[in-house]
Amino acid sequence: MAEPDLVAKKLPPRLVRRLKRLPRLALSLALAAHEHSGLTRKPAAIFMGTGWGALSETYDFLTRPTETEEQFPSPTDFVGSVHNAAASQVAIMFGATGANITTSGGDCSFEQALLAAALLVKDPDQSALVLGADEGHDYLSPLLDPSIAPSLPLADGGGALVVSKMTRGTQCRVRVPFYSSRRAADVLAALVAWCGGQQVRENCGLILAGIPAATRQDGEMQLAQFLTRTGSSAPVIRYRALTGEFASASAVAAVAAASVIESGRVPGTMTKDTDIPLAHKNVLVLGLGKYVTAMEFARP
Repeated sequence: MAEPDLVAKKLPPRLVRRLKRLPRLALSLALAAHEHSGLTRKPAAIFMGTGWGALSETYDFLTRPTETEEQFPSPTDFVGSVHNAAASQVAIMFGATGANITTSGGDCSFEQALLAAALLVKDPDQSALVLGADEGHDYLSPLLDPSIAPSLPLADGGGALVVSKMTRGTQCRVRVPFYSSRRAADVLAALVAWCGGQQVRENCGLILAGIPAATRQDGEMQLAQFLTRTGSSAPVIRYRALTGEFASASAVAAVAAASVIESGRVPGTMTKDTDIPLAHKNVLVLGLGKYVTAMEFARP
């Protein structure tokens, strides 16, 4: 994991002076996404997904009373520990006065945030920022996330996209995500139908599969069944092998998918081989295991 000062390297020192890891991650991701979008107007709404929220503030708020014999609980840590605190910091930075929503659904928190944006952003002249971020915490992360093994290095991070209903000047198109539970009846049939059934074989040029370590056996079985039912022979990249294990890793995959669509190729850094031309095909980001999700990225 990067040091907190490196995470906030491009942010004004005054902005991050009292902020800990998660809000710094969120602000850095948001600023990078806005700069990459090329838009002059800042996002009017913020939608953030985070599996576990601000762990540093939560831990410090819970432990400081014990360390100070219950004399000095930190109001700053208390305010910063609520799940919507990081998104609020992003809204303040952008002056966003529209919807400000944080979703927290474990490994599909980012997909929930994207779905919320699709439902609530109506004005085609306004953009919204959709981001997902989670921090790694030495004590709390292994307790909360069953995919994090105490023997492995912690990982954290996230990704952010600027989205709108406007089609002019669009760099990439993303479809409202599929979202369900593995317990739902015929969930794989529903996933295949959402993806277009046998059309996946012709239209999909890359599959980014997110399989949390805690549900690897179920996730691999679901992936195998999906490939069989669709007949897809597209390259499959299990992106958590690249990002590490943290709840909002799908946000990183979403940004990677958008980048692949923009460039028209799958870089060798992802395939650990040579670049693969995308040939104007789509990119599917699948979430498998306890939750079954899908996001489709395509050319405008």
